[in-house]
Amino acid sequence: MNAKHVLALACAACAATGLAQGAVAAQSPGSDRFHPASAEQARASSIQMMGRSFGISPAAAASRLNIEEHTPDIVERIRTQFANRLAGVYIEHAPTHRLVVRLTGFQPVQQQFYQFGNDQLVVDYQVGAEHTFADLQKRFERGFAGLKTRLPQLQSGYVDERTGQLVLEVVNDQPRVASAKLATASDTAAARTARAQQQQLGNNYFGVATRVEPIGRIANQAIKGSGNLDATGVQCTGAFTVKNNALTPVYGLLTAGHCQAATLNYTEVNTIMPITALTWVATKNDASSDIGWASVSTTATDAVNSFHNGSMFITAGSPLSKTSTLVGQGMCHYGRSLTSKGGVCGTVQSKAYNPGSICGTSGTSACSPVFVAVDVATTSACQPEDSGGNWFTGDRPAGIHKAADPSISGRCVYTSTDDISSLNLTIL
Repeated sequence: MNAKHVLALACAACAATGLAQGAVAAQSPGSDRFHPASAEQARASSIQMMGRSFGISPAAAASRLNIEEHTPDIVERIRTQFANRLAGVYIEHAPTHRLVVRLTGFQPVQQQFYQFGNDQLVVDYQVGAEHTFADLQKRFERGFAGLKTRLPQLQSGYVDERTGQLVLEVVNDQPRVASAKLATASDTAAARTARAQQQQLGNNYFGVATRVEPIGRIANQAIKGSGNLDATGVQCTGAFTVKNNALTPVYGLLTAGHCQAATLNYTEVNTIMPITALTWVATKNDASSDIGWASVSTTATDAVNSFHNGSMFITAGSPLSKTSTLVGQGMCHYGRSLTSKGGVCGTVQSKAYNPGSICGTSGTSACSPVFVAVDVATTSACQPEDSGGNWFTGDRPAGIHKAADPSISGRCVYTSTDDISSLNLTIL
């Protein structure tokens, strides 16, 4: 029996267990990967998810998504035009949609206005920054490991494109206070004094302004494409369906590299029995990537180009590159811990994030500052079994879930889908 037929047994298995009604429901748009929602339904679902995650109205969420869908080309032109002056780029949506471009030097640049339907985007240039982002990133990369020898509590960090500061994240093992932000969770006089001392050390070491923020312990999430991936000692989530770029393509499922197992039993979202076994093919699990994939077959119809967004299956659009991703942009996620809760969205904090010493095959090696960090409003959004799950905006794949701090900060970390080219893969 080939994999196509095995996958088709999902609904037969439901009927055999007294869930025949689910087999009928499986024909509705978005209910399974063979019946993905239409583009309009997928967009409506994304708007609903963003509204729920950010606490805004559906109209405000639709406006936000519309703006973010139109910004990549604008940002690309700005990066090219101001390559030698660029200190940071980020987007914000309240009180208005505003793309902020921070530049070194004092030569002013006039505001620009773009209209996308009923929504207007203002491009606001702020001059006078002391350092370009490229300069700050070099300082951060060169000095992070050395500072860690002087500051053992230092775990992770990044360059803040909003402020031009180097953010140093130090471990705080105190549980998060549900009604307070992390910065005030344990804001005692002693804690403030310690942060001031750590900040001064960072300022002196890097020669630029730093900011110290407490954070819980970030860890790879693999103990427990959508769909569940299970093997002995491995419980992960699938991300997106892929094929390799061979003369005779092989089709399969993308996930995190640290989820590697010889064989992974695949269970589709909203089904209760494993459908088929996937064979592990290749891994890139090093300082800059945490990706891998497992194959189903060489038959194209055995892998469908849809993924689950927490509410329904949607057809994958063109991947969003890390270059086109913006600090301040909304980014959404699905992992198996969210099956009964729906997907969740957060805000991109950094595209050059160093999550600490959690990289490589051992999960204890130093990472490079190349990962994407997203902050969500709830610590329950990224849980251990979510490793390998998808990160996306609208219908556009953006990343593969790697790690998180599930106890204090709500920080989630992913590898950009850009990196799958190193495995000679293409998202369907």
